[in-house]
Amino acid sequence: SLNSIDAYHRTRHTIQELRKNGFDQIYKKVDSTLRGNPGAEIDAAMEAGKYTLAVIAPAAPRNGRIITNGICQANNIPIKKTESGKDPFTPLETSFVPEIVMKQYPEKVGHIDLRTLRDGQNAVNQKTLELLREGCYAILFDSETCEDLRLLAGIPFHRIARTLYVGSSGLAEFICEPESETNTTIDVASKRIVFFIGSLMDTSIIQSDFAVSTGRAREIILDTEMLLGSLEQAATIVLSQVADLMAQPQHIILRTVGSVSEKDDLLVEKGYLSKYRDKLGSFIGCIAQEIVSRHRITNLFATGGNTFLSLAEGMKIKGLELVAEIIP
Repeated sequence: SLNSIDAYHRTRHTIQELRKNGFDQIYKKVDSTLRGNPGAEIDAAMEAGKYTLAVIAPAAPRNGRIITNGICQANNIPIKKTESGKDPFTPLETSFVPEIVMKQYPEKVGHIDLRTLRDGQNAVNQKTLELLREGCYAILFDSETCEDLRLLAGIPFHRIARTLYVGSSGLAEFICEPESETNTTIDVASKRIVFFIGSLMDTSIIQSDFAVSTGRAREIILDTEMLLGSLEQAATIVLSQVADLMAQPQHIILRTVGSVSEKDDLLVEKGYLSKYRDKLGSFIGCIAQEIVSRHRITNLFATGGNTFLSLAEGMKIKGLELVAEIIP
């Protein structure tokens, strides 16, 4: 939820620091539905890393996110018409990815279609060189399947130009594809999971409702108006509810009430949206720290980048270890 200027400077600074510390291979992660500030971040990454080509492939086919004819679709619906397109912080005016990127990127963005990609390395190299000569240093690649992304990851673009790969978890899977699968065992002190659902997207609410309907989870609602009041009072109420649920065997879900479609107009009208976001972040960090301290919970789940960041900051988490993907 940063603005484009802040996103540019933060990305640029981060990559400069990484390069100073010996990290020369950078993968620029973007949201598969292009939320946020992809153009500004790509621009910053290319400048800081001295890249002369950005290979852009945001598709995540395992999650129903594909790119065809330059159009990003989520479960066969153009993203402009989905919840992501109506994001309260960075709404989308189009589903055409080059246009989305060029809103914040200073140069023209090229496009290589699915047919060219599937024609193989020589066809892709020829088209890439043509686009570079036309001044398109950032190029979007259509991708419909995991095999498309595997094909793209196998093309040696570094022989043409210093290359920055830009994508979601989809392309990352094949750029960093391990030579063999390894089994990872994680030791935990407790089996109880506490879920923090800070996302206002309908999908998160549907998933929470399903978990509760199976009888495997109990739910605590974080009311918008309550969070806009006294955080100390709200924390007392919620922690009391958590203590009551700890006597039961189910997992615990803490989530915001309603959805973007229900709340967006009201929040914008009252000027609450930014206040709500900031207060919710502080609240989640405080609650997470108290739950871990009081109840010896070791397994926390957070959905949404802002929710996770708030949780990490509240618990003073300084580093992350990526162990394994639980499920696509």
